[in-house]
Amino acid sequence: MKRILPAVLATLLFANPLVSQAPATNATKLYLGAAWYPEAWPESRWERDLTLMQQAGINFVRITEFAWSAMEPSEGQYDLDWVNRAIRQAEKHGIAVVLGTPSAAPPAWLTQKYPETLWVDQNGKRAEHGNRQQFNWANPKYRELSAKMASAMAERFGHDPNVIGWQIDNEYAEVSYDPETKKVFQDWLRAHYGTLDALNARWTTSYWSQTYNDWSQIPIETKYGNPGLLLSWKRFISDTWRSYQKNQLDVIRAKADHRQWITTNMMGWFDEYDHYTVSQDLDLTSWDDYVGSGHLNAARNGAAHDLTRGF
Repeated sequence: MKRILPAVLATLLFANPLVSQAPATNATKLYLGAAWYPEAWPESRWERDLTLMQQAGINFVRITEFAWSAMEPSEGQYDLDWVNRAIRQAEKHGIAVVLGTPSAAPPAWLTQKYPETLWVDQNGKRAEHGNRQQFNWANPKYRELSAKMASAMAERFGHDPNVIGWQIDNEYAEVSYDPETKKVFQDWLRAHYGTLDALNARWTTSYWSQTYNDWSQIPIETKYGNPGLLLSWKRFISDTWRSYQKNQLDVIRAKADHRQWITTNMMGWFDEYDHYTVSQDLDLTSWDDYVGSGHLNAARNGAAHDLTRGF
């Protein structure tokens, strides 16, 4: 593991004109940043790393997006003092901070106590601890706990002069096929279509004898399913990511200074959800460019920039 990843994460930010209270930005300020993981290194090493960053021209870092276990070692017991020390030490080097909410990496106590918060794949196998992004984005308990974590962070750092912004979660990706999420999807369909007659007509379910006469009969997306089902499943994914994100965004906005912008890091041409839907509530849109992994393709990067500007 590297101490800092100046080339691995190039998060590119674009103002979102649809957000009425988006903060003004200084057009003359160019930020050069890196992901920094102080929780992974002895605190005695921080000064050396920050000095190297300053010498490299880095003027902001993103921290804490995978540090949930360090910030909440046990349920309801928050330890944000080390985060404050990292922010203060960065400030001494002229390095601003973007705080990431750590919901992309739930701690072991959480997944052990609340196994229903883990996603289930299409074969019915539930994820296990030991990776990241193993959470179920539709699960109410996970949303509750991640919002509490975000709220504690905003309470402590929402008016910190060296914190310039927030990143919600990290690279939205995995979805869940568990029975509870299936029920949430069926409820979403009911709200979207109103009646089964309307759904059957829109999906042309008379073909292949697919007609439904009860909402509980409707499956989650299948590989070769009805196009109407597949499209609705994609729209459900997008709406659910948006509500998952807003669950944390709202508690931060309630406590943070309006000068602190809020974003999340999209993944360029990743097409598993509608970026336009998910971006609607953000102050800034952004995307990850892994330039240190051989992605130095000017045409690709330029196209991704243009795509993201439109979100």
